[in-house]
Amino acid sequence: MYNADKTLGADQDYLISAFLENEETGMKIEGPGKLSRQKAKPVTISLNKFDLSDLPSGNFNIVVEVRDRENNLLATQKEFIQRSNPRKDVSMDGITGAIAANSFIQGNTTTDSLREAVRSLVPRSSNSELMFIRHQTPQADRQSLERFFITFWTERAGSRAAYEWNEYYKLVQYAQKKYSNGTNRGYESGRGYYFCKYGRPDHVIGNRFHNVVYPYEIWHYYDVGEQRDVKFVFYTRDVATRTYELLHSNLMGEVENPHWIENLWRLESQGNSNYDTEFQEYMDYYGNKILDEYNSPY
Repeated sequence: MYNADKTLGADQDYLISAFLENEETGMKIEGPGKLSRQKAKPVTISLNKFDLSDLPSGNFNIVVEVRDRENNLLATQKEFIQRSNPRKDVSMDGITGAIAANSFIQGNTTTDSLREAVRSLVPRSSNSELMFIRHQTPQADRQSLERFFITFWTERAGSRAAYEWNEYYKLVQYAQKKYSNGTNRGYESGRGYYFCKYGRPDHVIGNRFHNVVYPYEIWHYYDVGEQRDVKFVFYTRDVATRTYELLHSNLMGEVENPHWIENLWRLESQGNSNYDTEFQEYMDYYGNKILDEYNSPY
């Protein structure tokens, strides 16, 4: 890191984070990652080592982000890597975990319902688990589905596995009711996916400027993991179906779009000779109001 002292001020605190993301989906890989707090200097060298023994085969990016004390992204850099690890490639035989005789799913649901329950785990799944869900769940037998499902929850919650699944399933049901459409199940939709992944937001602000900007929602979480004051901005350009997608977030590893306020504006530039003037008026008035909502969602 060069010239941090000139950008931030000498000896000011900032954060360097390094993590892996799936090259195809852009999703952050759970597990490998490092955070280091630094003081702004003319030159800072940060060396990190990742344990990749549990990383399956695939294409990934090593991502390095630099953020200031307010969690604003100052710089980011990605380096592509390709991983070959046959030992960790997912197969039904490779998903371990005994099925208890009186487990919290055995005998209580049909195979088709169990298959759908496994699919609903996508928002919280690791890269290797996603490979099983996407490629093997459609034809997997009941025993394989049970083995995967129980292993998924016992690895995360131990003796509280049944309770945690029931709490998660409440999120899935709410997402289905609130965010599903004719194409996607609730947990597959833009908002529903993040609702299931991170839970119910602490505050939601809807669009108050219907005639000026595309429909949008700002979600605020007090904290997600170790990061506080987390925001998500969803919007849709398809007013008919109102299929929202993630436009911007300040959560490390998620989509960050420094132009998200501009992207909310409905007016197109093509053929509009007054575009620049109208755009500046939009940013001065509506842009500032939307930014106030984002910064102070209460």
